[in-house]
Amino acid sequence: MNLIKQLEKLEQKEEIFKGVLKASVIAKETSAITIEPGKEIELHVHDKDHEIYMVLKGVIKINGINCTEGEFRICNCGESHRALNASRSEAIILAIKIDAA
Repeated sequence: MNLIKQLEKLEQKEEIFKGVLKASVIAKETSAITIEPGKEIELHVHDKDHEIYMVLKGVIKINGINCTEGEFRICNCGESHRALNASRSEAIILAIKIDAA
């Protein structure tokens, strides 16, 4: 199941503004990861959790797609991904892992 479908199925939702519902999840791990130029997080599979990557600094290629500051990607449970810093300066990403249902 992908992360969006998992969030849509959560029954405990709180209306925080009229017509705005919040479904809360607890991250199992949140990390700030620095990747030096030319280095990478090697290809791996998430078999028990989803992972959200957000680029905080620099440019990262996530599965071959350039992601710049402020952009993010979701790796759903059962999917694989890699993150390469192909630039000449360090990059920092925020990685948030959420248990799969």
